[in-house]
Amino acid sequence: MTSLRKARGSLTQERVLDVALAGLRRRGAAGLSFRALAAALDVTPMAVHHCVGSRAEMLRLLFAHTMGAPVDGLSDGPPAERLRALMTAYCARAVAYAPLLREAFADPDLAGGPQTPIVAALRQELAALNQADSPLLDLLIDHAHGFALSISAQPAKLKHVEEAYAEALDWVIRRAVVVEGK
Repeated sequence: MTSLRKARGSLTQERVLDVALAGLRRRGAAGLSFRALAAALDVTPMAVHHCVGSRAEMLRLLFAHTMGAPVDGLSDGPPAERLRALMTAYCARAVAYAPLLREAFADPDLAGGPQTPIVAALRQELAALNQADSPLLDLLIDHAHGFALSISAQPAKLKHVEEAYAEALDWVIRRAVVVEGK
């Protein structure tokens, strides 16, 4: 009983989320049950609930931590180059966290909507390409999601993800820039 109390005392939201992400990678959405997390953390399911709230609240936190987080290290190059780097990084996240993405499709409120840092960065890059009012934002995000979900269902193709996605993304960006250049 002492070890359980000690574990509860050191249980943090960050630790629960780290274990949840590991469970998500190994077992998909099944790895996100409070019982599975509690077993992995050697605590009770109520201790997990105390740290992260409801399952929906935990999923929102996970989504914000993974898919919605800002992308660091973007170049100072031309807007099209920055947009490409941003979308490539976002798609890599979508592939890595495809089970979480599936959960967000089941409950769109999990994704945080248009206020996430990554969406703000995309809007900024599209504005630099004079595409702020175009449907390009939705097209790029939907393309990344569709690509990630389809490729995650075909693990043998995962090693070619970046080049296949980059080829399609370059095609879209070239057309957006050409349209602007007319």
